[in-house]
Amino acid sequence: MGRAHRWGAVLRYTFRRQGGCGLGIPHDVLRGDGASGRQEAVRRSQRSLPCRGRTFPEVREGRGGAYNQGRGDIGGAEDLGRRTSFGQVRGGGEALSEAERIGRFLIRKVNRLIYRYGLIEDGDRIAVAVSGGKDSLALVSLLRLRQRTAPERYEILAIHVHMDFQEGPLDRRKVVEAWCRREGVDLRIEEVPLEGKVDCFRCTWNRRKVLFTTADRLGFRKVALGHHSDDLLHTALLNLFVHGRLGTMPPKREMFGGRITLIRPLALLSKAELARFAHASGAEDGAFCPYESPYRAWVRKLWDEVERVHPQARDNLLRLLEEIRWGDDENHPEGEP
Repeated sequence: MGRAHRWGAVLRYTFRRQGGCGLGIPHDVLRGDGASGRQEAVRRSQRSLPCRGRTFPEVREGRGGAYNQGRGDIGGAEDLGRRTSFGQVRGGGEALSEAERIGRFLIRKVNRLIYRYGLIEDGDRIAVAVSGGKDSLALVSLLRLRQRTAPERYEILAIHVHMDFQEGPLDRRKVVEAWCRREGVDLRIEEVPLEGKVDCFRCTWNRRKVLFTTADRLGFRKVALGHHSDDLLHTALLNLFVHGRLGTMPPKREMFGGRITLIRPLALLSKAELARFAHASGAEDGAFCPYESPYRAWVRKLWDEVERVHPQARDNLLRLLEEIRWGDDENHPEGEP
């Protein structure tokens, strides 16, 4: 038996055990012997690869332009490794960085939330609130990394609302500018002068007002915030203790009659997961709030003790909040990320 004939026999045996066409190769090709049959099988197998029940669309040469903007350059079969998440290498055998490896893992959890609530759809223009803190910087990086493999095509604009106080170890504006430049994301900086007495509520209200107004003026109908699961749980406890009701910030909320949709893609990720990703990415935390509520610092310590005693508390409370549809928390005390 010749080498080409043996190759065809092995393919027939293997793929019939998998139901016939494990790589999308039809039986008429599997029955073919010789070099031509082998070349046809390889050629057709490169058109689509199954991945957890989904098949990537056929890869065509010259599929550039707007399609590839922000999604990586996918020009042929050699680049398919960049579009798959079942390996630790890119196309061409290049090893993933620690930040990209962690990011791909986190994106799986982010995708579950996105598809469950319809947070991101094809053609969306998303304004990302970026304060300079690790959470908002991580949100920019994860949404950017997700663009490489996501079936939806969406546009990202980072918006930094710069307050007139500069009381922190780092200059927020410089941190945000450097990060967005590194990620290749457009940045818009809005100045907000504050006069008179300033507290947490007034600061947050002014930030949100400028954020929503800017997004609406520029035609961005979705606004993404970097709240994670710890933020949601802390807010739920604050509402329970202070207001006597159970509710928190939902992953998605339509505002102003549906004109703006507020989304929180990181709502299933923990603070520890985001901190690990931010550290691997080299993010410097430029967030500093001199007006943080003392109640929030107290409930943060309380929650740490709860998790230490009962590690399942996080999953249980998040499940409860989802069952009650996140409650009715229109005026939550959580500040902008």
